Amino acid sequence: MDEDKKPRIDRRSLLLGAGLGVVGAGAVVAGGAAIKDAASGIVTPKAVGKGKAAKIGLSFKDSRPAHAEEPKAPAGAPNVVVIILDDVGFADLGCYGGELQTPAMDALAGKGLRYTNFRTTAMCSCTRAALLTGLNHHSAGMGWLADIDSGYPGYRGDLTRQNATLAEVLVEAGWSTFLLGKWHVNNADHGGPTGPFHNWPTSRGFERAYWYQGHSSDHFHPGALYEGTAPVEAGGEGYYLSDDLAQRAVTYLRTQQMMAPDKPFFMQLAFGAAHSPLQAKAADRDLYKGKFEAGWDEIRKQRLERQKALGLMPANTQLPPLSPGAKPWAELTADQKRLYARYMEVYGGMVTGVDRAIGTVMAELEVMGVRDNTLVVVFSDNGASAEGTEAGTPNVFGPAFGRPASEAEALALYDTMGEDGTFPPRRGACGSSSCTWSISIRPCWTPAGSSSPSSIAARRKSRWKARASPRPSPRPRPRRGPINTTSWAAIGPSRKATGGWWLSTSAASRSKTTTGASMIPPRIPTSCEMSRPIMPTS
Repeated sequence: MDEDKKPRIDRRSLLLGAGLGVVGAGAVVAGGAAIKDAASGIVTPKAVGKGKAAKIGLSFKDSRPAHAEEPKAPAGAPNVVVIILDDVGFADLGCYGGELQTPAMDALAGKGLRYTNFRTTAMCSCTRAALLTGLNHHSAGMGWLADIDSGYPGYRGDLTRQNATLAEVLVEAGWSTFLLGKWHVNNADHGGPTGPFHNWPTSRGFERAYWYQGHSSDHFHPGALYEGTAPVEAGGEGYYLSDDLAQRAVTYLRTQQMMAPDKPFFMQLAFGAAHSPLQAKAADRDLYKGKFEAGWDEIRKQRLERQKALGLMPANTQLPPLSPGAKPWAELTADQKRLYARYMEVYGGMVTGVDRAIGTVMAELEVMGVRDNTLVVVFSDNGASAEGTEAGTPNVFGPAFGRPASEAEALALYDTMGEDGTFPPRRGACGSSSCTWSISIRPCWTPAGSSSPSSIAARRKSRWKARASPRPSPRPRPRRGPINTTSWAAIGPSRKATGGWWLSTSAASRSKTTTGASMIPPRIPTSCEMSRPIMPTS
């Protein structure tokens, strides 16, 4: 192409194009600003800094959001495991001078301190309500069992909704929360599969719950187990409730540690042992074959001497008389001695079975590597009860319906006593501070102070009539049952903290045992009163 024919841009065209370019760019910028201004009403602005509250302006575009965050526990916060036994007294356990095999609980006791003053209430619902709320059980709406609503605030038989539970507080503070086993703080009328659910565990702060309604359950064929609010079928060959609760606890812990290892956990593990029916695996029961032939007089003495040697009782402590209605062992017939010793063997096997379940959970904490930062509390809701009458029974329902089994009928079940198909409670003369079937450190008091099954039944009928009356008493008279019944606990901070573990027995019961004074304390004790520690002897 000739040089003269090449396209040229003259000065005028160049200046004109530049001017148009500037104008175009300005238009783009102006348009973008307009778009941005229009979008500010629909696009969420940048969130405020972490931990700050959202900024709320007059319009959306004047506001700033804050990202929601799950509650987080303080760094290093401990795990908490509360283990509740049912109707078990301290004198049964090996670490408290008892002859029962309780290696798991003995191990806890051997690594820490033992306190000498711990109070529970006289009945299971009341103690559990006090534990969950930190309130006197009357203030928690549980002045008596969770079976009847009297219409008065302190005796609703239903856990108060005016105060938070321990689980509700901890879950809001960043803990995972689990319940396993006995609940018994919602009214019996609310126990069906359709609720109402306001006082079921998953409505009171427990994220997961494997539990049962009411005061007791068959240990081979539990009839009211729930996973959350869904009924669960359990039982069958080889099934035993204490083992099931321990294994489900392990499952909960493994899941939690896999999915949220940075979160601490709170677990309430409430075993049904050793509440009636007294049922034990045959192998556990037979560990004690022949161990109680010496009788309760001698075994009580042996337990007290071991308690003195352990520093749990003062050297001048003396045994009080036997429980009302209990005869000296020497006055019993040969058949009575054989039968009552068998009952004791069943009870011993049941306590050993629950100890093994506790050991399963403790071993899992070790495997998971969280044992050093886990606070474990072990106590019983109250001591032994008098459900079994003075003579005991292989069927807890028999005396309740006026058809107690005779000694001959009970002895006919000797070989299978405590196994699937029998339902023995403990004897009426059993000690409230515990004793296996009458091996008492302190006497056991029956309702209304009467040891007669017929008079107990009559009083029950009169109480039912009174409750149906249009003018019930505004303050029902307390039962003359054992007030400070259990009086022991195994409590301890994590091993990272100073102090380790401790167990407790009641200074109040000890002093009254020493003096032989009345076994009824002068007042209804509040929950969880503790005094001086006793150092381990080993």
